[in-house]
Amino acid sequence: MIRIRYLDLSAGLHGKAVAAGRSTIVYLRPGLTGRQRSAALRRLRQEARVGCGARLPGGQLAVAIAADWARTSTTRALAVVRLHPAAALVPSLLLGATAGLLLMAATPGAGI
Repeated sequence: MIRIRYLDLSAGLHGKAVAAGRSTIVYLRPGLTGRQRSAALRRLRQEARVGCGARLPGGQLAVAIAADWARTSTTRALAVVRLHPAAALVPSLLLGATAGLLLMAATPGAGI
């Protein structure tokens, strides 16, 4: 299993892969651009391929990248709600209205 974490690495180092038992942790420098992040992951895969770093199978790395993307997106959405709670008002109203309509449609005799 591969996990992606963020760590302040030394200057010039954008990523580092560390084997931890049966799993591998990929440390990336926070604040990388998309190109820098891709280049760091590509470099880590190349190092692993020639035996200089921890193993990074493509499928597991893709799952780790998707999980990191989902976690980052969720964290950013929660930060927006924390900073401005009204931003959560419209999605909450839509979710409540949808739930109410589903409840009314599922109840016999409550016809819409």
